[in-house]
Formats: sequence, structure tokens, C-alpha cells
Amino acid sequence: MILNIRKISIKENLLKMIIPLVLFIISITIRLLLRKWFYANYDVTHYISEEGYYWETYLDAETYYQYYLYAFKHENWLLYNPSSPYPLSGYVYGPLFIYFLTILSYFVGIFFPNSTKLEIAWKTVVFAPQLFDSLSTVVIYYIIRTISKEKLEDRIISKMKIEIVAISNSIIFIFMPVVLFYNNFLYLNSYMYTFYALLAFLFLIKEKFDLSAFWLAISIMTKQLSLFLLPLWFLYIFRINKKKAIKYGMFTFLIGAILSLPWIVLFPESFLVRMFLQGTPELTSFSIEYRWILWSTTPFHAFLYWGWDKAALFYFKLNQKYIPFMLFNILSYFWIILTGKKLNENKSNLLTSQALFALGMHIFLSRGCYKYYDSFFIPFVILALGGKALSINRDWLKIIYLSSFSTWIFFLNLWIVIKIKWLHQFYVFLVFLTVLLLIDEELFLYIFRKEAYTSIIKEIDFRKK
Repeated sequence: MILNIRKISIKENLLKMIIPLVLFIISITIRLLLRKWFYANYDVTHYISEEGYYWETYLDAETYYQYYLYAFKHENWLLYNPSSPYPLSGYVYGPLFIYFLTILSYFVGIFFPNSTKLEIAWKTVVFAPQLFDSLSTVVIYYIIRTISKEKLEDRIISKMKIEIVAISNSIIFIFMPVVLFYNNFLYLNSYMYTFYALLAFLFLIKEKFDLSAFWLAISIMTKQLSLFLLPLWFLYIFRINKKKAIKYGMFTFLIGAILSLPWIVLFPESFLVRMFLQGTPELTSFSIEYRWILWSTTPFHAFLYWGWDKAALFYFKLNQKYIPFMLFNILSYFWIILTGKKLNENKSNLLTSQALFALGMHIFLSRGCYKYYDSFFIPFVILALGGKALSINRDWLKIIYLSSFSTWIFFLNLWIVIKIKWLHQFYVFLVFLTVLLLIDEELFLYIFRKEAYTSIIKEIDFRKK
């Protein structure tokens, strides 16, 4: 009997190692093959394709990233130096973005010993998205398995079914058009900080808050958009354990401050401006004329496109004062404060709440969004789908739910990539509404109950005593 238990345990441990490895290999293989197929059939050298697709193709990888890497590695370029010539003067990312590319370039150089230094830089920039997105595929698998433990304890779902849902979600993520196109085909920069944000989220779910804070700081110092996650996660932890929440915030700040060195000392003004003051409303234009085609989009662009000029102007004026952005954040914080403990009890709802927040931030960001930013929220949307699937008891309903919702999300992804850019935020809003359907009705009704507020008041009264 003891031997049989040990054999089962060994098999389970082997599966825990083999499945993520297989998913990683499948992911990186599919991404490379699809990239080869895509470039054999489509031309992305133009912003709008011959077929009329609004690719929104930015050549940042060719114009910037490879030269950042080459200059940093071989020419002792100092990041954030305001005297840097173009294109080095355009570096507006965290220092870790170039650090990790530099480390990866040494491994790439091993496989291509006869390539020039600039060729190694280019090959690194091309390979990095395939690598990091494949690592994100594995993290998605682990997150679904982690939240499934509570379902397993409640006997809602078997171990085999958990594996199937976790693997299915990872596979679904592999084929998401937004991620494939902007990360794996155009090599734009969202892939790296997204992976570290997912890793931080995994440890948040596991309640290993020190590790979550560490990886969140890594994500922020790779690209600053992850900074928006900090107050939300802080409030979530605060509802669970106040001391741990304060420690979480302080530890994230401390790691971020350490990683800011030496740049914050050498070029303090340039560093702070490029890291944290790149989100002003002036970076988007109140127009849908073709001359603004390279600029970011906000909801008022969709209003203009539909001819709703008064609504567009009203939203534009609000956006100039950051009102939609701040209002969404306040509502998100209010939601987390009220439901934090409930989300901790049922982490499927935490996945959904996180996906809604990531989507809302992209919709209401005052500076507007580019299509390639969307690859950040896609994995959180996939996680929300998986979390809901774990809550469905009947197998045939699971299959119908996952296949129908993932197909719908796939087409919304596709439309984001190919449809006219002025409707970009409209399609993101459709994704938001889709994820909103996944919130448990009981949790939604909870915020209208007296107990949701009295529990918080009791905690305040307890602290006063």
C-alpha cells in the first residue's frame, strides 16, 4: 500500500515537471512556425496592409531595440543620458528591459558564433518574445493549477480535469492573435514585463507575498505600466493581512529603488521623466484624420468615428483632466476593499477581477493605448476563462463554455489586430463586457449588502480599541 502511494506520488511529481516543459516546447515551436508562415503570406512593412488591414505595424524592434542592445553591450551607452543621440534618446523603458536582453544575447551568441555584433543584437530581439511568451504560457498553467486546489479540496473537480483545464488555457493563450502578431511577429516590447507580472500574480495567489513583491518590482522596472497593479494588489492583501500589505508595498518600493541605481543618481530628472511621466493626455489627438494614424487611441476616437461628436468632445475634456482614468481606479479600489476577503476565499473571482482591472486600465488610460499594449491583458483574460471553467460542475458544460468563450475572445483579438484603429478601444470594451459576465452573481450582489460595509466598520472599530 505504501509502495503504491509512493509510486503515485512519483508519477505526479514527474507530471508536474514534464507537462510545463512540454507546454513550453509546444509554445515556442508553434510561435516560430506561425511567424514563418505569416511572413511567407503577408507584408507588414506598411501601416495598413494591401488587404486593408490596420496592422498598426511599428518598427520599434528594427529602429530602437536592436540599437539599444548593441550600444549598451558594446559601446558603454549610459541609459537615460539626456545627451544620447537618436535613436538612443528614445529609451523610455525600465533598465531591466535592456539588462535581460543583454543577458539573453550572450546565449544567442553561442548558437551563432559567426554572426556580427549587430546581427546578434537583432537575433536576440527577435527570439526574446518567443521565449518570454512561452514562459508566460507555463505560468498560466501553474496559476490555474494553483487556484484549482480549493476546488479539489471541495471535491468540485478531479485532478485529471484540473490538468485538462490548465493545459487547455495554456494552449488557448498560444493562439491569441494579439500576442502572436505584436509580440511574436513584430517583436514589440510587452512580452517581458507581462511575464514578470504573471509571475508576481502567481505568487500573490499562493500568498507568498515577498516573492510577489519582488517579481512585481522586476516587472515595473522592465516597463512601468505594471506600476498600476501595485495599489490594487496592496489593497487586496490589506483586506487579508494589514501588516503583510504594508510590508508588500515597502518591499516592492525597496526593490524598485535598488534596481533604479545607478541611473536615478546619474540622471535623476531624465530617469524619472522617462519612467513615470510618459502618460499625459497630450500624447493622443482629438482627431481621426489620417495624419494622426501613428498616435494612440482612446474611447473618444470611436465616438468620432461613429459621428458622435458631442459625446467625443465631452469625453475628450474629461480625459484631459484624467477623470475617466481616476474614476475607474477609484471604483476598482472600492471593489477590492469590499470584496477582498471574498476574492481570497474564491480565487476564481480574483482572476476575473484582475482581468477586468487590466482591461479597464487599457480602455481608460489617459494617454491612450496602442494595439500592441493589449498583449498585456490577454493572459489575464485567459486566466479568467480558466477560473470560471473550474467552477462549472458538468464536463459537457465546461467544454461548451471554454470552446465558445475562447472562440469569441479569439475573434475579438483578431478584430483588434486587423480592424480600423479608431475602433480599437471599442473591441477592448467588448472583451471587458465578456469578462464581466464571468463574475459570480453572488459576489456582485454582495457589494449591495449591508454586511459588506459593516465588516469593514467592525475592523476599523477593532483597531480603535
